[in-house]
Amino acid sequence: MKKLDARTLIELILLVVAIIFWGLRKANILYIPGLAAIALAIAMGLLGMGYIANKQKTRKLAGVLLLAYVLLIARLIYQSTRISDPFGSYLVMGVMAMLLFHVVENICMVIGLLPVTGIPLPFVSYGGSNMLTNMMAIGLAENVIMRSRMKESHRRVVGVRTRTL
Repeated sequence: MKKLDARTLIELILLVVAIIFWGLRKANILYIPGLAAIALAIAMGLLGMGYIANKQKTRKLAGVLLLAYVLLIARLIYQSTRISDPFGSYLVMGVMAMLLFHVVENICMVIGLLPVTGIPLPFVSYGGSNMLTNMMAIGLAENVIMRSRMKESHRRVVGVRTRTL
């Protein structure tokens, strides 16, 4: 039996977390962090990118990572339009704008369209404080979305009519 090194163990743990989050998406529970966990697991070399330097695999990996970011941002926009509380909607849109700016800024820096400023790629690049900030921002957005759903389900149970603008 092969002995697992620390990196392989982390990749396996992230794979398990990503599979759990992917399974919970059917119940609309923890859907956004699930996408983040999948992106992080893929970016850390789950597909063998740390050991095999193949340009086609790099392109596929970049495409999958970019797709994960697009889905994350699209999901945040969709959820912000469903929230009835204006402050909560603005908060979720602010988190989305922060992530969108970081992703666009970092990608443009890598391909040479913008000067290097040191903004890390969310959930991928090295940087503990930025990772913590991104995790807290997604957690805040998830909390707003969860509370809004709880209010909506409570209104349906009680029979209170919701006002639409």
